[in-house]
Amino acid sequence: MASLPFGRTPVPQSRRRPLSLESLESRALLSTVPFASRPDLVAASDAGSSATDNKTNVSAPTFTGTARNAQSVKIFVGRTEVGTAPVVSGGWSFTHPGFADGRHAVSAQPVGDGGTLGRLTAALPIEIRTAAPATPSLGIVQAGVRPSPAGSAATNLARPVFNGLGPTGGTVEVFVDGTSVGRGVVGNGRQFVVRPAAALASGQRAVTAVASDVFGNRSAAATLALAVDAEAPTIQSLVRTSFDTLTATFSEAVKGVTPANFRFSGRTSDGFSISSRSLTDRQLQLFVGRITGQLSADGRTYTLRAPNLDLAAGTFSLTLPKGAVTDLAGNRLANAGTLTVEVEGA
Repeated sequence: MASLPFGRTPVPQSRRRPLSLESLESRALLSTVPFASRPDLVAASDAGSSATDNKTNVSAPTFTGTARNAQSVKIFVGRTEVGTAPVVSGGWSFTHPGFADGRHAVSAQPVGDGGTLGRLTAALPIEIRTAAPATPSLGIVQAGVRPSPAGSAATNLARPVFNGLGPTGGTVEVFVDGTSVGRGVVGNGRQFVVRPAAALASGQRAVTAVASDVFGNRSAAATLALAVDAEAPTIQSLVRTSFDTLTATFSEAVKGVTPANFRFSGRTSDGFSISSRSLTDRQLQLFVGRITGQLSADGRTYTLRAPNLDLAAGTFSLTLPKGAVTDLAGNRLANAGTLTVEVEGA
């Protein structure tokens, strides 16, 4: 007799209750009842950001499952039977002819010998969307630099950070000259950020961004013409072009130039010293008049006009300090420009 834990005694064979005929029949019946597992959407049909979320853009997806004591399974969408699949070696596969966009519930019912029906399985919820998401917005993260309405920008960073808006829960992939530089996940605020792993080559770069939603649909491409420029501008000349006009010429297009960027100093013929850190200084304007300036259309020439300059006799210097202005990419002026003017007076 086999040993038992302390305190327990074996039940004599003569006292064990035999299984009833009903119990034996019930067990035999259960062993022959058709059974099927809940349908599963195959990974190849589960497109999108996850292969397990049952969200897809495949309108004719394939489902699989297992079954026992069954010759086939009936496939239902909601309460509607949409087809059957044979059971082969304990498994079955069924491809739906085509769903409409939306949410659906897919279940299976096993069919045994003689048409015996098993219990309907729990439903598998799926969601199908085939419409492409909206084209994402695309820009770069850099203080003072924004894409123009035409979709262009300039940067002095070799590894600019790209950002914009895309479909919530999806991704946005950024390409530079056709090569992927990264993919950003779109959060609840619809924002994405992509940081290139490698530096971009200087020059004009063609940047595109394509959004993918959670269903696997891809958007049309957003485009950005990006000028990558790490070279600082220089002032090439600062000259007096007429009795009341001064012109500054730069090596490339600049921005943000105003009379306030220039400094003025000098001494009148009668010994009065003048010094101002800005041409907009009120005391200076009482002396030489209100100074105005205008940047040329190409951004490379800036013209100053001092209407009363010719009325003040003396020697004066006009200076544009180093770093006073920037180019379109944000690089600051690399040198200073100075003009000395001898005025005989009226």
